[in-house]
Amino acid sequence: MPGSNTALFEKARSRPPTRVPRCRGCGRADDKAQARSNIIQGLNEIDWGSKTMMVRINGLDTHYMYRDVVDIVEACPRLDMILIPKTGVPRMCTRST
Repeated sequence: MPGSNTALFEKARSRPPTRVPRCRGCGRADDKAQARSNIIQGLNEIDWGSKTMMVRINGLDTHYMYRDVVDIVEACPRLDMILIPKTGVPRMCTRST
């Protein structure tokens, strides 16, 4: 579910864990920071119960990825994992930034 559409967060809370808040695919560049803020707010304020919480970040080849990781990980103790999209080769996940 796109982080830009907060109405879907409450719906997802009561459904099986098949939807993932995502920063990637949130439209225009101006919308990405707001989507990130929405995801942080949703993870921290909605009672997700015992669901495993995962966020899909923007691709490693974009400049949005860094803020996605830093902002969300620092602000969301409830986050369990991050989904990294479009990893072409294993070394993309092991490089240090």
